[in-house]
Amino acid sequence: MAGFISPYLNLVRNAFSVIRHNGGITGSIWTLLRAGDLREGTLVGVDQFGNKYFENKKYFYARHRWVEFGDKQKSWWEPDASQIPPEWHRWMHCIGEHPPTEVPLTNPKFKQEHRINFSGNSRQNYVPYTTTPPKIESWQPPKNTPS
Repeated sequence: MAGFISPYLNLVRNAFSVIRHNGGITGSIWTLLRAGDLREGTLVGVDQFGNKYFENKKYFYARHRWVEFGDKQKSWWEPDASQIPPEWHRWMHCIGEHPPTEVPLTNPKFKQEHRINFSGNSRQNYVPYTTTPPKIESWQPPKNTPS
C-alpha cells in the first residue's frame, strides 16, 4: 500500500514546492495568467532591465532555462523576446554553457546599448521612408476654373 501512495505524495510535495517558489497561491495564479505555466528553478542572474533568469536541469533540454521579464521596459502583460539582451540570449539558447554572470563577454568597440524592438506597438517604432521617386504617378483630375 505504501508503494502505491508514495508517487502521489511526491507529486503533492512537488506541487507545494512549485507553488511556494512562485510566491504562494496568488503569485502562482498571476504567473499562470502571465506565463502559462509554473516552474521551479535556481536564480542564475538578473540583467540591467530587471529580467530574472532561471535554470532547472530536471526539465528536458530547451525548457530547462527560462526568463521572468521585469517591468522596466514594456507592459507587464506583454513580454517580448527582444527584451532579452544579447549576452543573456546566448545563454538562453544554449549557445554558451556559462551565464554572463560567471563568464562575462568581451565588449567590442561597435557594441551599442541594447534596446527592445518597438515596432508596431508604440510611438517609438521605426518607420522607414523612401528615397526613390515613384515610377507611376497617380492621375490628378483637371481643375475646372470657374469662368
